[in-house]
Amino acid sequence: MTDTSHPNDSSGSTDWPALVADRVEGIVAQAREKTDKTATTVRNAAVYGVILAILGVAALLVASVAFVRIVVIAIPGHDAWIAHLIVGALFMIGGMFAWSKRLPPAPEKR
Repeated sequence: MTDTSHPNDSSGSTDWPALVADRVEGIVAQAREKTDKTATTVRNAAVYGVILAILGVAALLVASVAFVRIVVIAIPGHDAWIAHLIVGALFMIGGMFAWSKRLPPAPEKR
């Protein structure tokens, strides 16, 4: 009969298929652990990012309405059109500032 023991196995055990299977199982478990952790982190980041974006838009909307109401109350005569004009001008100035900070367009390749 031939000796089927693993060459590095000093105990003389002939169960090398079980050893190989255990090694493969360990490698697969490590790979699964690394990918599951990464996938879970990405999933959580996406979910929390969407929730924060929705809450951020809602907060900006409420803040804008509150700002218009404060300006209406602060203006003598309580004219809403003047408040809308002032708030619109402030938003326009903010938009112009953001537009001036945009990245220049990439040069066209010919």
